[in-house]
Parts: sequence; structure tokens; C-alpha cells
Amino acid sequence: MIIESKTVRMKKNQTRLRFLWILHFTITSIVLMRGMYENQGTRKYIPVAANKDSSDCSRVFVNVLATNSTDPNAITCCGGSNKEDNLSPLCQRRSKYTFFSGRLTKFPDAWLLPLFPMLLQWLFNCIQSKRICLSFGSGGGESSSSSMWMRRLGFYILVLNFRGFVLFLGANALEELIITSSSLSPTTGCFYDEMLKSHQSSCYGSQFDFSDHVVLYLAQILCIPLVETLHYILALKHDNITTRRPSSYTNDNNHNDKRLHHQPQHSSGTLHVLIMVSCLLYLYVITLMGIYKTTMYFHTPLEILVGYMISLSIQLPLAYLQCYPDGNNLSKAFGLSVTLNHND
Repeated sequence: MIIESKTVRMKKNQTRLRFLWILHFTITSIVLMRGMYENQGTRKYIPVAANKDSSDCSRVFVNVLATNSTDPNAITCCGGSNKEDNLSPLCQRRSKYTFFSGRLTKFPDAWLLPLFPMLLQWLFNCIQSKRICLSFGSGGGESSSSSMWMRRLGFYILVLNFRGFVLFLGANALEELIITSSSLSPTTGCFYDEMLKSHQSSCYGSQFDFSDHVVLYLAQILCIPLVETLHYILALKHDNITTRRPSSYTNDNNHNDKRLHHQPQHSSGTLHVLIMVSCLLYLYVITLMGIYKTTMYFHTPLEILVGYMISLSIQLPLAYLQCYPDGNNLSKAFGLSVTLNHND
């Protein structure tokens, strides 16, 4: 009967996991669709160097989809005399209170930020006890042991490298090969050629270029900390379940059981969850802001859709491994499975 109760609880937790993943896909899709609707296939800006006509600009953006420099919003000058350009979101500086919002696409920040739940768990261990400061995981229970923590860390590093070397370097090389060997590559000069930076080739940005920023945001910045935060919460719930005893125990047994399930540890676990979830929500806010700006100004809707489809090569497997761990050897191998111990 105890095992049945544990199984029911765990299945409810799995249902909640699936709901949260569905919520993740829903929110990110809404932001993408809203940005693409605002873009309407008429804007694709690239940063360029200032020329003699825009020497007073601190930054200059060119819409590569414009036919000439006289088209409305073909050139946006930030810091110049044009008030309308200065009010453009392209020219707005990030608030000093949105920490890390300007570092999401930078190295090494883009590779370290997704691992913040792992760092927080180590800090929680250090705060709780100096003796376990050198151990890893959420503390207590097989599901959160050092071995499982290291497995997940190794798995996340594998995902980071897959995104960086395969979905970024590999996909971009394949895209360039396809474009250069087809008629998709522009053959004539563009009106903004004289404004391009030294490393930018003629008509830079006018050819098809899937949004690797969307891949980065969805497949790396959000997915990895989402998986780890949900796993941490589920592991705490699992450890809490395995320390409980049936209500039919005698008073003496109940008295002994209280010493095994003391309140301070439960309270600290709740506080740790609040801290981790708050950090995750903040990361979602600044990342969704980056996604919206990318879809609205820097890529066409088709480029955004292709980037989103590529990101699913990581998003969907991660969601499956976490939401359907029963009988899944990969979930166990990567430390993502939180299973019941039927000997409890």
C-alpha cells in the first residue's frame, strides 16, 4: 500500500512536469509568433559601420530588405539628430537592472548561465554543512547523489557542445554551402555595401540566414536550466516521500520518525526551491525579451521558423527524457530519472 501511494504521487509529479513543458513550448511559441507578426517579413537589420553621412551616429543599422537607402526605415541612426530613430527599440540601451541580458549571446556566459542550477545546488550544500561542501547534488537520497549530479552535468556539457559545434558551426557551414552553390546568393551589389564593416562581404545579410540566436535561446539558455530546476524539485519531493511512514505506526515509532524528518531541513529545501525558481523565471524574462527583439528586427519569419525547428532537435528529446523516464535507460544513464525505491 505504501508503494502504491508513492507510485501515485510520482505519477502526479510526472503529470505536472508535462504541463510545465507544455507551458514552456506555449509561451515561447507565442513570443515567436508575436515577433514574426510585427516583423511581417519587411525587416531584417544588420549593424554596419558609420559612413560620412552618418558620422554623428553611435550605431547604425541597415534594413537589408529595403530596395534603396531612401526607403522608410532603411537606415536607423542611433545617437544622431533624428529623434524617431533614437526612439527605435534598436537604439534603446539595456537597463542596468536587467542583469545578464546583454551577455546571453556572449562567450563564456552563454555556456555558464544554463548551468546556474548546478552551481546553486553546490552552494546550498556548502551552506547546509561544511562536510558535504565537496559533494554535489541536492543532498540526500539516491536521486540526488553526487554520482547522479555528475551524470547530469556531463550530459548538459554534451548538449552544450552539440548545440555549439553541430547546430551552430555545422549548420552554418551547411547553410553557406547550399547558398553559395545555388542561386540564393546575390550576384549584384547592394545599396549599403559602402557602409559594411571590413569583415562583411558584399550584400552581407541579404541571403537566407536561419536564426542561430533562436536556437541558442531555446535549446541552450532555457532548456538546460529548466530540466535541472524541475529535476531538483522532483528529487526533493521524492526524498520527502521516501522518508514518510504510514499513519498506522505506533506513537513511539512516530516519535522516532520525527527525528528522521526534521522541519529545518524541509524549510531550507523550500527556500532553495524558491531561490532557484526565481532565478529561472528571471532568466526566462530576459531571454524572452531577446527572442522577441530577434524575431521583430533581425530575421525574417522564415529564418525564425527554421531556427525554431532546429532548436526542437534538443528541446523535444530533453522534454521526452524528463517527462517519460519510466523504462527509459537514457534517463537513468544521464541522471534524469527519479525512481521509487520499492524496498523503502
